[in-house]
Amino acid sequence: MIAGVVNLPLREELYTAQLGGGAALNAQPLSVRPRTALEGAEVLANRHALDTRHWPGGAPREDRHVRPALAHRLALVSEGRFDASLSFGGVWEWDSAAGSLLVTAAGGTATDRSGAILRFNQPEPRSRGVLAASPAVHAEMRDRSS
Repeated sequence: MIAGVVNLPLREELYTAQLGGGAALNAQPLSVRPRTALEGAEVLANRHALDTRHWPGGAPREDRHVRPALAHRLALVSEGRFDASLSFGGVWEWDSAAGSLLVTAAGGTATDRSGAILRFNQPEPRSRGVLAASPAVHAEMRDRSS
């Protein structure tokens, strides 16, 4: 993917990203939070994502928040308003494509739940979840979850 847009017209928020060109909200540059540890992080996730079956060593202590739309959750991580977003279920690519580019263009990491690169326009348009955060928090989420 070379460009992505998440538009929230009622909020008058337009998130844009370009591969190699950074991410922006209403033309202002974005950057993920520089957090280095998952413990205590502000995480966007549903209750299902923090079920103990996904965390063999125990779910992290974090400040969980909920937003229904995955694209919006990823945009908020790219903006630095939250430390991470995680989804462990099957995720449709149209819900994650633009947001995952926003996160990576803002200096973060976005992958499927196993840490594999998200690929789009595949015969099966679903990924195995999405983990998105600063590189250090992402690595910890990937290593601690199943």
